[in-house]
Amino acid sequence: MYWNIKVCIILITIYSVRAQSYSAGVVVYRPFFPPDSTSDEIVRENTNSYVDLIIKNKNKVDILVFPEFGLTNIRPKDKLKEFLSAISSKVGNVSSEICIKHNLQENIVKLACAAKDNGIYVIANLVEMEGEKYYLTTVGLGPDGFLSLKCRKSHLVNGSNFENNTDEKSCTFTAKFKKHGDVPFTVLFGNDVVHPIPAAIKTENVIMTSSIKNVLPLNVGFSIYQGFAISNGINLLVSGYYEKNINSEYDNYGGSGIYYANGTSTVAFKPDGPESDAASGMVLQADIPIKGSSVFPVRVQSRLVGEITKLNLQYMNISALNDTSKSLKKCIDSKNCCEFKAELTNDTIGLYKWIAMANKTFILDQEVDIFLCALVAPSANALKSFKNITISSNVDRSQTFQSLPLALGPNISPIDFIYNNNTNEMILSKEETVAIFGLLYVVNTAATDAGSSVALIVIITLLCITLVVLLVGFLIWRKRQRKNRRAL
Repeated sequence: MYWNIKVCIILITIYSVRAQSYSAGVVVYRPFFPPDSTSDEIVRENTNSYVDLIIKNKNKVDILVFPEFGLTNIRPKDKLKEFLSAISSKVGNVSSEICIKHNLQENIVKLACAAKDNGIYVIANLVEMEGEKYYLTTVGLGPDGFLSLKCRKSHLVNGSNFENNTDEKSCTFTAKFKKHGDVPFTVLFGNDVVHPIPAAIKTENVIMTSSIKNVLPLNVGFSIYQGFAISNGINLLVSGYYEKNINSEYDNYGGSGIYYANGTSTVAFKPDGPESDAASGMVLQADIPIKGSSVFPVRVQSRLVGEITKLNLQYMNISALNDTSKSLKKCIDSKNCCEFKAELTNDTIGLYKWIAMANKTFILDQEVDIFLCALVAPSANALKSFKNITISSNVDRSQTFQSLPLALGPNISPIDFIYNNNTNEMILSKEETVAIFGLLYVVNTAATDAGSSVALIVIITLLCITLVVLLVGFLIWRKRQRKNRRAL
């Protein structure tokens, strides 16, 4: 009898936990992209590959997320315009029926019908054509065959051939899961992480289709996604574009993951198997709590699926401090300071560099103002092992859009650390080989400008008051002088 009661309690607990979560799948995908293939062939083959992945995961997930440019591939900027009409799709209005069986030659219709036939939500990115304009658009296709979401990219790269989204409220939808009820989602793109999440669409569950170009030490998807999820208290589903050595001698693209607000994550750089021109995909699957978390400090732990073979990554040089002491404090400006402490066998941090700076720089192809407190390797290959690192700051968080803790080991592999968003501190508490470890703040220039304006107004006001007091004092003194002369 007692044993039966225990079994019932366990089953009820499991059911309760599952009822408060949904099952998500993030596709780690390498697109079909033979050099001699036509645009129609590329989109058709990738669409068919998507459908196969949807069918294989129909009983495993409630929602399946595909990457940015996964259907079309990334084209060189100088060749993109000629391909746009060939790779684009016409997308209807939200709540319109997309799965119309007699029109299956349309790629978006194939995906909508696959979502309907297999009873899951499908999130896919495509090139949308409306009149003579083109948009980079993420669509949500529901299990009812209707369009649940049409979110157009807004933070575009300079010189882009796409139009800018002017309706940020379009980038949210509510998934109506049969087993788990209604779950609101925010939908973003990779370079949105250096901008604030619009208050009108912010939810605790965020989907991101991404094509981040990995450049050390700051522009690496794994660390930026992780920091974004933790700092904002969100569960983040990221499907990132992967293609080896595309249009470059460097390994630019790769990195997908499921990031929890509590600091844990499951990540993968690329799908399993050898490199080829054929499409290949695997799915990271997890049960996601419907509610996020904002309890700090958090212990950040990542589980890497598969491996990251040795990469040839670009390395961006950043101005660093000359001081290589193991412990120091350095102010970025008149009031914002960084504190550093490292433990290793040497008396100095060697070739590594401490960085404490306030600057305007490009991150994820977006020009932003940043504060940065970090320890970085001098190059992608000169890596060293540290026993402990503590980095903290007194940066005024009201001046920032984002606070992103960044931590990477060899070959951009994630490393574990402790982060406290409330105290602006991150700690490496076990010996690790480090490529970068630090705090990146994206500055709200409007807030700092407003603060400067207020300070200037206060100073001018005080000067005026001082002048008035001096003038009054001078007039009183003159009056007394005249009075004294008359008395004489």
